[in-house]
Amino acid sequence: MLVRGVWIQYDDDNPIPQWEEDITKLSGEVITQHPTIPLPSPTDATPPNLHSFSPILLSFLETNIHERGRILRLMKQASACDFTANRAVDGGCTPVNIAPIEKSLLEQLTTGKKSYFMRYITDLRRRLICAQEELQKYKTQNPQVRVTSRHMSEDPFRDLWGDAMTTETVFVELCKGINGLDKVVLREVRGSSAEVYLYGGQVTSWKNDHGEELLFVSSKAPFKPPKAIRGGIPICFPQFGSHGLLEQHGFARNRFWSIDPDPPPFPTTSSNKAFVDLVLKHSEEDTRIWPHRYEFRLRVALGPGGDLMLTSRIRNTNTDGKAFTFTFAYHNYFSVSDISEVRIEGLETIDFLDNLQDRQRFTEQGDAITFESEVDKIYVSTPTKIAILDHEKKRTFVLRKDGLPDAVVWNPWDKKAKAIPDLGDDEYKHMLCVEAAAVEKPITLKPGEEWKGRQEISAVPSSYFSGQLDPKKVLQSSS
Repeated sequence: MLVRGVWIQYDDDNPIPQWEEDITKLSGEVITQHPTIPLPSPTDATPPNLHSFSPILLSFLETNIHERGRILRLMKQASACDFTANRAVDGGCTPVNIAPIEKSLLEQLTTGKKSYFMRYITDLRRRLICAQEELQKYKTQNPQVRVTSRHMSEDPFRDLWGDAMTTETVFVELCKGINGLDKVVLREVRGSSAEVYLYGGQVTSWKNDHGEELLFVSSKAPFKPPKAIRGGIPICFPQFGSHGLLEQHGFARNRFWSIDPDPPPFPTTSSNKAFVDLVLKHSEEDTRIWPHRYEFRLRVALGPGGDLMLTSRIRNTNTDGKAFTFTFAYHNYFSVSDISEVRIEGLETIDFLDNLQDRQRFTEQGDAITFESEVDKIYVSTPTKIAILDHEKKRTFVLRKDGLPDAVVWNPWDKKAKAIPDLGDDEYKHMLCVEAAAVEKPITLKPGEEWKGRQEISAVPSSYFSGQLDPKKVLQSSS
């Protein structure tokens, strides 16, 4: 029969030999490992639906095509042999040093199974053509995914002997998020990603190269201005907490930020391509409640290894000669397996202000911070590196910070969680806030002066021995 201009001839009188089933398994193994990617049957002329694929899944298709290309090249070499001659498998024109399964297939071919070979190679041709056509449709309908193809001649089959196409990573993509809010998606070639909403200039997702979410966002987060987004990494500026005249945590997390078209130079490595620069400037609404002019520039970057980096630059642009003072925090919500299985290392013997006891000052006494009830503490003059260890997930978050002397640790526990309308009753078990902050000593800027605060978060495997996590090794290996 004729399928998409390709003539396919089937011999229904003869059973399919084992070697053809082996080819099916070998050529389709990449796709079949991922259940959401259909592998068309030889009699199915309908191509797979790629329109619902995420860009990351395109790599599966690419790998599959490359795998089939390898098989087709092998078959091409085999078909060039003289099957009527009595040749050894490792002699003549047959490839040398091929895998055992490939040897078995070629041995079958040399014993008169060429008709099956031609049938399957024709079907592979159809599959590749269908994949090429559907990928082109996907590229047209999703311009944010760049797919480059070699020039295709009149005979696509001839071109598909080699690597048919490659998929380029789109490092930065502006698109719509929940409730139509604009967001920027950052991606790295190894598969890690981050999402940044322009509302609040807020990171709401950070995933590792396995697609595992590393940040917590409440299932009840409304994503509806002017309500702040519960979770991710809210920006607390120009006030942290409720200690001041402004609303809780200031107003930066309730404002629409803009993509900065001309940011000042930021220190970065040349290999770091997944980043976005945002800017927030004073408005009439802001000056009514905080009478100062400012420029807040934020860079969110995803490192080649999946590390998440946030750099803030705040400048006083007052024209009246007045200085202003502010407090600040990156309000990190980490996703954890169970709060009772988590501990924090690096804050031992550090003084803290306890918000549950009117900000009285105490000194941390334990070897590590663990959780059995509500915690709301501001650790002051802290180290530049803190480790959050999740026993159940065998994962450690390493938080590095610069220009941010304090660290806030918060978990509402059960009673307070039930009183928070945009937090599920039991979601406190799966979140922990460890925040890089400047709170105890507010920052003062004169006109023209600029302050910079930076944090970098990485997720690494934890070592676990005799019931004790070893954060020192984690900190040393992550330095």
